[in-house]
Amino acid sequence: MDFDRQTSKVFVQMLGDLKVVVPGESSLPQKFRSRTAERLLSWLALRLGQSMSKGELLDQLWPDSDGVQQAQNLRRAISDIRKVLESSESPTIAVMNQGDRIWLEAELFTTDVDEFKRLTNAGLEGINPEASLRTAIDLYLGSLSPGDPAPWLQVHRMELEERFSQAVDHLIVHLLNLGRHAEALRIGRQAVIAAPLREDVHIALMRAYASAGLKLQAISQYEELETLLINEWGEHPSAKSVRAFESLDEATPPIREMSQGGAIRVGSPFYVERECDRLFLRGIQNSEGTIL
Repeated sequence: MDFDRQTSKVFVQMLGDLKVVVPGESSLPQKFRSRTAERLLSWLALRLGQSMSKGELLDQLWPDSDGVQQAQNLRRAISDIRKVLESSESPTIAVMNQGDRIWLEAELFTTDVDEFKRLTNAGLEGINPEASLRTAIDLYLGSLSPGDPAPWLQVHRMELEERFSQAVDHLIVHLLNLGRHAEALRIGRQAVIAAPLREDVHIALMRAYASAGLKLQAISQYEELETLLINEWGEHPSAKSVRAFESLDEATPPIREMSQGGAIRVGSPFYVERECDRLFLRGIQNSEGTIL
């Protein structure tokens, strides 16, 4: 999801699939030749402007390789990144490599992670909370570098997932307090697609369903969470999720909607989401070219 970024900077998207857009080039994301280059760029982009020791970097990115192989991996990755980022239209050296230190120049880059952190900080601190949290949630297209099991990534991944869960919960509560059930449900459905294994996100959506008087959908959401956790980790929902499920009867009494027949109104909280809807939304968020 785009945000208001300067066109003179390289944009690095790390939430969901890694994508890089270079100023002056095609608006299509640039491709790297190796996973090694993507991993190095992610490491440096998460620490924009910070000069890092190569020894620390090598041990984190390639812990199972010897010193010679680590050095080769680093040189290859730097070369690959520079070929992509340092085009003829953008000749400035983006990857700084001096002595034992390496870094990305902060003034040449912008990242979705930095913007996501800025927006969640603002929203959770009460600074234009609705707009800040909405934009932050739209930026979160998935977990950080999904599929990469590296421990150093896991630390950042967990922090960002926690921020996302808090943003979703705060915004849904805010919307429900204003009686804007349809918007709260839309946010919740979007969130469980972006973070399907976060129990807090499912709990927030369950409460939104219950508050809108849609108890059957709330129960169905709990069952979906239970199935996901069993299939992924062989675990059942936590005690917190069970308590939320058991408290569904305490939710706000059902809201009512007059029906004149025909198609249900746009944005109605009574719309029952189907599996094809979720696949469709996921395709849009992943910028897929053709959706049947």
